[in-house]
Amino acid sequence: MTVIAWDGRSLAADSLKCFGSCKDAKPYQKIMIRNGIAFACTGSAALFEPMIKWYLDGKDPHTLPPCGDQYKDTKLIVFDGEAASFYMPGLPYPDEVSSPDAWGVGADVAIGAMEAGASAAKAVEIAIKREAYCGGPVQVIDLESLKAEIAA
Repeated sequence: MTVIAWDGRSLAADSLKCFGSCKDAKPYQKIMIRNGIAFACTGSAALFEPMIKWYLDGKDPHTLPPCGDQYKDTKLIVFDGEAASFYMPGLPYPDEVSSPDAWGVGADVAIGAMEAGASAAKAVEIAIKREAYCGGPVQVIDLESLKAEIAA
């Protein structure tokens, strides 16, 4: 399961990977950078790379990677410049969101923490404390630094 939080400046995620009620022993990378774009994923880990490739190859709605009903809630979250959007297997069109926002089973806890002044990283730490299916080391990406690198 997952918690991903975005406070407008940074992006943070837990690193727990589950198979049903079983936890994977090693941390999973839920945030990746490709071509200067930050990507995050909730749902099926197996769909993360194929969905990133789909996005980078032009986001054709007809070629979105297929998935079974149990993975229909998988989301590819894209941070490209100032905006954040997400795509789902059943919705291959961008759904733009504003910060603060969060996704996954710990989303409500993380949004509440950020509304109370916590950073994205702190919000994920709080969600890990409160949600049974969030855990592992917290991953953080400074989106401001990423934008500066792209501009340079």
